[in-house]
Amino acid sequence: MDQGRSRYQTDPNQKSTMDQAADLGRQALDQAAETATAARDTVTEHPITTLAVIGGLAFAIGALWKMQQSGKVNRTDALMARLAGLQHQLPRRWS
Repeated sequence: MDQGRSRYQTDPNQKSTMDQAADLGRQALDQAAETATAARDTVTEHPITTLAVIGGLAFAIGALWKMQQSGKVNRTDALMARLAGLQHQLPRRWS
């Protein structure tokens, strides 16, 4: 084996991993720029629709957050908790 070359070195004609990552990064930035331009055009052309969509999303997120924060126990969970507690209250001959 040649001392100057690593055994893991790839074919010189292949792109290096860093070059591939840089290309993917450029493609991602280009796609993000195109998406931002399309979003800006949509907001400019349809401002009322944009506000309605944003308001609907905000309402849905708020409702989900409120449901998670409420901490209320539903009837099924309450019944299961009561049934689990009954096991200790039953006479031994029934268990």
